[in-house]
Amino acid sequence: MLLRSPLSVLRVLPVAIWLGWRFFGLRGGAAALVFGGWLHAELRRRDWPEIGLEIAPGRSMLVGNVLASLDIHFTAYPHNLEFMVRGQKQHMLSSHQTAFAAEMHVYRKAHMVRTISSFDALVLQSLGVDSVDALPYQPPNSDVAELALIREQRGSQQRQKPYADSFILILGSAGNPPTREGFERLLEIIADHEVSHHYIVAGFGTEILMTLAPQNVDVLGEVNDGDLRRLMVTCDALLVYQPPTSGMLTRIVEAALAGIPTYVLGGYLQAKELQNEEIHSIRSLDELP
Repeated sequence: MLLRSPLSVLRVLPVAIWLGWRFFGLRGGAAALVFGGWLHAELRRRDWPEIGLEIAPGRSMLVGNVLASLDIHFTAYPHNLEFMVRGQKQHMLSSHQTAFAAEMHVYRKAHMVRTISSFDALVLQSLGVDSVDALPYQPPNSDVAELALIREQRGSQQRQKPYADSFILILGSAGNPPTREGFERLLEIIADHEVSHHYIVAGFGTEILMTLAPQNVDVLGEVNDGDLRRLMVTCDALLVYQPPTSGMLTRIVEAALAGIPTYVLGGYLQAKELQNEEIHSIRSLDELP
């Protein structure tokens, strides 16, 4: 494709050199030339359609910087602000300062930025991004139907509890650095202060937490869809402990739709903007029912 589009390569070459020097290094500059040349050629061939780009570490951050540097009209859709996520590592960017500058270059050049959190939108506005708005997260219709079915089953008087008679669910991916940090801190709090409830931890990579779990916490690790559904149907509540700046947790919205009371510990600000009777911000485990 690039060989058939020499004009696109020539157009992107100075941009790739600048991005390599400014943000991404030699390898990133070469990747910007390849992706940028292909993208430029495709956009010319398709008569420059409207572009929506999900912003995440790695390739999409690079593509966003190519679009921004070429002054191409696009809308950015960040799931969270990567520069605010503790423990986030972007292999093509040499430092946190460089990663911040590269991400802000995308947001400031985008025609529109649509976050899924009002908190994130306000942060970007405070940093001089004018065209930003919050587009609250809603799962796709197929997931909404599944969550509605879980809500209906939770309301049944014939719920069977295969894991424990009564338990609070702690759910998430330990592969996500801030989520793992929240898991570890929460297990410390439970071990030090809480013996009256039974907890179940489930999610991708959570097996690594087994050695940290006190006696009243069962760590299931990764579970299949059927087991996850049973956990959501039979749990008494969902407990969340998340670093405050790590983006909107979609599982809070999904739990509310499924009729699962969610208790958010530790000052996680994004949860406070969700207007739902199922979501409760608490200051200690003593406030659990």
